[in-house]
Amino acid sequence: MTAHQSAPVRRHAWLRRLLGEPFLQFIVLGALIFVVNARFGVEAAATRIDIDAQDWQRLAAMAQKQWGKPATAEELQDLVQQQIREEVLYREALASGLQTDDVIVRRRLVQKMEFLAQSDVPLPTEDEVLAFYKAHPERFGAPAELSFRQLYFKDPAAAEQALAQLRADPQASVSGERLMLPEHFVAQSQAMAAREFGAAFAAQLFELPVGQWSAPLRSPFGVHLVRVERHEPAQLLEYATIRDKVAAELTAQRQQEARDAAYAALRSRYQIHIEPLAEAAAP
Repeated sequence: MTAHQSAPVRRHAWLRRLLGEPFLQFIVLGALIFVVNARFGVEAAATRIDIDAQDWQRLAAMAQKQWGKPATAEELQDLVQQQIREEVLYREALASGLQTDDVIVRRRLVQKMEFLAQSDVPLPTEDEVLAFYKAHPERFGAPAELSFRQLYFKDPAAAEQALAQLRADPQASVSGERLMLPEHFVAQSQAMAAREFGAAFAAQLFELPVGQWSAPLRSPFGVHLVRVERHEPAQLLEYATIRDKVAAELTAQRQQEARDAAYAALRSRYQIHIEPLAEAAAP
């Protein structure tokens, strides 16, 4: 055996002795276990769902709050299964990347942020609810109502002629032209009149004096002569009958204010550039 041939032989023999050392085998085996555990341990954690005592307590408290009574053992089991179902689907959705560029997910996350922003808004006190009620009579009152008679004409000249006759003799028997609306209306709010005759007509209608024939008023149909027979002004509803409605509206208003304030604070962190519409629409 030449010197050139004996060198590889000596190296192979040394390597066999080294691999045969128990200490080295222990180190290699430990490293292998570490690598496998690092890889598959993460995967195991990602597919492991634990329901602990805190989860049971949270679900029981949630059931008590929503249902107004303690949940039975069977109901709690159902709630746990619902939570597991939600967690499984949530993790799989994240793993599939469904959270990116998904309009529904974006909207849900926005709703969650807004909910968090309003979660600390306290319920209003009784004094605050009453003050809100008094400060906004237009929101908590019965609307003004009119009872009136209208005569319809296609030709404005015919309407003017009929008006002259009625003003000369309020009891004169004057008829308008045929229209698919009644001649007499009773207890009509402005919103109700607007649905029949249009918003502009309804606004003018509620400015008319009682007991007089109006100048011709225009609607989408043509022109009308109107005589208001009764005008009931808006009235504030009794506080006791709508107290819950007032409290709900005050709470909703404060929650919206909290959401707006939180958004303003978050928006201030961003530099926002909006391309002009003309440039964005250019081909």
